[in-house]
Amino acid sequence: MLTCFVHVPSSIFSLQESDLHYLIENIWAGQIAVSGEKDLFELILVHWNITEHWSPWNCILLTTDEARAHVKLDDPEKAYSSQFTDKIRQRHILARNYFTQIPGMMEEMSTTVKELPLPRPKERIIVVR
Repeated sequence: MLTCFVHVPSSIFSLQESDLHYLIENIWAGQIAVSGEKDLFELILVHWNITEHWSPWNCILLTTDEARAHVKLDDPEKAYSSQFTDKIRQRHILARNYFTQIPGMMEEMSTTVKELPLPRPKERIIVVR
């Protein structure tokens, strides 16, 4: 069973345990994006692009240390290799294709996101245990 600790007050998604499981197992292939670790004891889902609201298609699965470094990046597209960013974009496409089919997801996003402030640095992390 997954327990999700959400530290992103601006998150507009009501993700169920099954949604998180799908995101981790199917989109992220059950492994940490940077290191490829498969020990998923402590998963950190952080914003990929910190200038946009968190969503299943704007996140990256990292270790705690990787997440701390990642949230300090102004532009991950410039910080990581093009091969790595291409891999992340592919996963974001898969996530968008899947999660936008959930009834109400896009409607909720389009009406709510305009009202939300962007997260502060300490609010950029979602911890899943």
